Amino acid sequence: MINNIKSMLLIALALFTFASCEKDGEIIDPSSSLPVISYPYDSIYVDLNEIDNLPIIAFVKSEAGLANVELSIVTTESDTILINSVTEFFNDKNYSLSETLSYKNNFKSALVKATDRLNRVEVQNLPIEVVDVVLPPVVIFDPERIDYDELLGVALQNTKFSVTSTVGLKRIEMILVTVDGQEDYGFPIEFTNNELDYTFDELIGYNDNSRGFIVKAFDIYDQIRIATLPVVYKSVPPPTVSFVEDIIIANKSETKVVEANIASESGVVKVEVFRVDGDTDVKVATEIYSIPQKDIKYSVGVEFLNATSGVKVVATDNIGKQSIESVEAVVNLNYAKGVSVGTHSLTEGNSSNPGVYALLSLRDMKSYKLSDCLMSDESSSNVDIKVYAFGSSATLRIYSIDGGTGTKSNEYKFGSKSVMDMPVQNNTKFLKVTGRVDFERATAATIENEIISSQVVSNNINPIIVGDVIAFKTGAKSSSGAFKIGIMKLVSDVKVEGNNPTSRVLTFDIKIPKE
Repeated sequence: MINNIKSMLLIALALFTFASCEKDGEIIDPSSSLPVISYPYDSIYVDLNEIDNLPIIAFVKSEAGLANVELSIVTTESDTILINSVTEFFNDKNYSLSETLSYKNNFKSALVKATDRLNRVEVQNLPIEVVDVVLPPVVIFDPERIDYDELLGVALQNTKFSVTSTVGLKRIEMILVTVDGQEDYGFPIEFTNNELDYTFDELIGYNDNSRGFIVKAFDIYDQIRIATLPVVYKSVPPPTVSFVEDIIIANKSETKVVEANIASESGVVKVEVFRVDGDTDVKVATEIYSIPQKDIKYSVGVEFLNATSGVKVVATDNIGKQSIESVEAVVNLNYAKGVSVGTHSLTEGNSSNPGVYALLSLRDMKSYKLSDCLMSDESSSNVDIKVYAFGSSATLRIYSIDGGTGTKSNEYKFGSKSVMDMPVQNNTKFLKVTGRVDFERATAATIENEIISSQVVSNNINPIIVGDVIAFKTGAKSSSGAFKIGIMKLVSDVKVEGNNPTSRVLTFDIKIPKE
């Protein structure tokens, strides 16, 4: 806008000067009029916060001809500062004055003084309205710093700040500072009516990652004030819960004492105990402490059911922080972890894997060599599963012992004899249940309810890969019990030293209900 006004004024000046170019007369008429001074505006508005302001423009006419034109500035102290004095004119009858000034806040008015060739003087004053330089907005936090200690147990106070501006607010931005960097808090607040103040009073959820809160305030001149509220947040760790036993072994409907050590810096006020039955948490006990406890040796009797897979303890401290820990429970199950079995090339073992053979016993949860199983009905009835690796790709398989078609019994050898010569060959059956049964959470009740005996009918699983869960049903003469349903999970497959890719050691976890 100012630039447009300046352009129009300059054009007017040029036209004024061009239209008034006359030759000076050598004779001056003493009755000629006094000089005339005019301005294109009644006063000039100057804003020291802006880059561009209007120049001082004046038009001076003289019938007698101009001898001198002066521009001065009157200050608030009533002093006058001479800016320019012109004594030579292209046309002394008409003169256009244009002066771009570096305005100051003490300028009161512009004063143009014209002296003609008859030494007559005319003076005209142009008031100057000055808007002084304003400071950026002011941001004040109350309090100026937030120090919060969770251990004190008091509520986190609201974040409060006020913003003031002498000319009007344009926008306010807020930023959270954390250990990970900065992130905007909410959306920028836009002002449309040149509001002079703004107040903020909200609860901000600081935590132990918080480091500060930044406010950026912009005024209508885009001057910016950035202020930071330091935040020091001292957190208290949640309670710790550690069980005395890593795993609880129990019979069906047996009540056992579960023990846990609980510690808390702020003090525990509540302990809850749940028995985990499948997908259901059943509350067993609740302990409320009127005085926060920093160290607790907690014990409670829990009745374990066929469906129980664990016990959960929830500890709540004085400031509301919780810790939830669980201990695994094995109820009414024969449960073995990390049972290693070799493939057919390890029928009689291998020096690099002592104690690992190719025939798996579900009663003893360990592997046996063929030579031990050829001696009697009792010894041969003690193994249930053969492990096999096929071809250069070492495709893993498991088979029944029974010697049926395609179960590779003739490849498990001791001298001239093979598994086919065992007096008892258990007819174990299999069913892959991967994706249907979660081995880690499976209980005696899970196995009973999820595994349908009539579906466990295969004498092999081909292939089997790490992570697979296999249901099995023992044979009629198995030393582990006839027609027992259980599950096993392949947890690892390791190649034995040497060049034979089919020499492998497989490791299983196994669960079999006791009754």
